[in-house]
Amino acid sequence: DYLTRLHGVLTALPLEKVEQVCKLFAAARDKDRRIFIVGNGGSAATASHFAVDIGKGCSLNKPRRFKVISLT
Repeated sequence: DYLTRLHGVLTALPLEKVEQVCKLFAAARDKDRRIFIVGNGGSAATASHFAVDIGKGCSLNKPRRFKVISLT
């Protein structure tokens, strides 16, 4: 049941919008700009984890790092 629902959510994602966000993030990184992630309540933990994933995981072994701040 979970995998079926997950599949439905993933297939419903507008990939062109996801690509736009990826390009905006890359442009921010290339221009040494900061990316701010915001969350409230339970979403605060998600925002914090997302900031770490982008700032560390996506920057691993790259010449430029993402500068990400979680406002939680």
